[in-house]
Amino acid sequence: MKTLAKLSIKQKKLLIAAVTTVTVAVVAVIAVNLYIDRYLAVTMRLQRLFGDVVLYDDSRNELTLKEKMRLASGQSVNTAGESLIMVSLDDTKLITMEESSQAEIRTKRKQLEFHLLEGNHLSHIFVLNYIFIK
Repeated sequence: MKTLAKLSIKQKKLLIAAVTTVTVAVVAVIAVNLYIDRYLAVTMRLQRLFGDVVLYDDSRNELTLKEKMRLASGQSVNTAGESLIMVSLDDTKLITMEESSQAEIRTKRKQLEFHLLEGNHLSHIFVLNYIFIK
């Protein structure tokens, strides 16, 4: 392997470009991982639910579920097998939490944060269709 001093100008430029590309890629991966599973909103609503879904308050008391209900800080939601929920964030974004998952709603920087504790979710970041808002 050549030492850095023995490389030609062209080889040095290629080496710098490669190192820069790898550095940018690593920073992007770190940034994505820092914000994964974090969804912030002023208001959160339970838009749709399918199957066995349980909502708890901050004292772990089970709450009655109904579509379009607002979610609050301290609440947590669990989905059983073959169940899912759709939660809207500020009526502009939608998260679908899949079966056998658990999430909690908490306050972060004066907003609500939807935080996945275990399981899976599908995030759909788009302006919600009229059917979900009304």
